[in-house]
Amino acid sequence: SLSVVVQDMAEEAGGDTVPPAGDAPPAPKWQEHTVPELEEYVKAYTSQGLASNDIRHFVGDGHDRAAEKDYKAAMLNAEGQSNEQGIHPDSYVMGKWYRMLNAKGDCFVYVHNMTKAITAARPENFEEPSAEELERERRRGIPLTMLEAEVDRVTAQKKIAIIFGSEETAEKIKAFYGYRGAVADTWPLAVGRVKAKVSPSTALERCRAAVVKACKNGETLLIHLGPDIADFLGKFSIGDNRKYLHSSAFDFQGLMESSIRERMYLEEDKEAGQCV
Repeated sequence: SLSVVVQDMAEEAGGDTVPPAGDAPPAPKWQEHTVPELEEYVKAYTSQGLASNDIRHFVGDGHDRAAEKDYKAAMLNAEGQSNEQGIHPDSYVMGKWYRMLNAKGDCFVYVHNMTKAITAARPENFEEPSAEELERERRRGIPLTMLEAEVDRVTAQKKIAIIFGSEETAEKIKAFYGYRGAVADTWPLAVGRVKAKVSPSTALERCRAAVVKACKNGETLLIHLGPDIADFLGKFSIGDNRKYLHSSAFDFQGLMESSIRERMYLEEDKEAGQCV
């Protein structure tokens, strides 16, 4: 047969043998990766570029876009997982897809636990996580784009949301609620005048003004802690300081009491003499 002739010619030439025509290449030997391993991989991968079919954040001309596409293709080929769409076909018939946050923490991507394929589009064989898996996923975090909805969900349960993240993420959240709500920044009270570059009296007044703004306009109040925590039992609960950020701010609807508002409102804050 033709395949035998080609094989014989290769041997006579002293070169490497070639597989008989029609034989498929050996199947990849996949191994299952743990969730922590996948999280590290997703973080490293997405910190260098977007998922293979996610161009939502890409800005550039056609030449830049082509270069970005070539870069992604090279990365995928290096992992031995590429096809025309950048995802190995085995990803759709075996293993499991996980949904995880990207390196910036601002959107989800999907990663396969065996081929390590990454995509921003929901794979057709992605299975919704169980209640237990959802709880584990929630502990890993949510995208910033979903934060406002998550805060609304917690508020509907008559609870106060506590948001934990990196310093970079905290700054983004502070900027967001500075625009969409009111921010009582307590970090200067934890580090002092020199480091914060603002006097404690000014920091206290800014906190008070933020509380009043949130109450008057019906806005969300963000109490920003920062990497250093102020002495709330001291600075905010003793004597005259109670008028700047009353401890009731940490209770659900704790600032609804008129007596507490009376303590925090200045005369110019009131409307027709009332603390609204």
